[in-house]
Amino acid sequence: AETRWARRMGYKAKSAVAPDHAAVVTRVLTPTQEEIEQARRIVAIFEAGRAEGKDRVDVDGALVEVPGYMTAKRLLARAAELGVSA
Repeated sequence: AETRWARRMGYKAKSAVAPDHAAVVTRVLTPTQEEIEQARRIVAIFEAGRAEGKDRVDVDGALVEVPGYMTAKRLLARAAELGVSA
């Protein structure tokens, strides 16, 4: 639960007291395939919208503006750092 909270706060790493915590921390902080696919979709749709002069876009019924776009870009960068791809 603490590692999930840390991820929501933007942390990319976390210290562990016991070696068996490492697997849980890694699992929680590593983007899932579904998260990566959704982030790619957000980035693609947002960038296409920007090319058309739009400030925001609809992605599956959700309004995406610059902060959501930047969050998706950070998730993709993190996945690349960890060697995870969809």
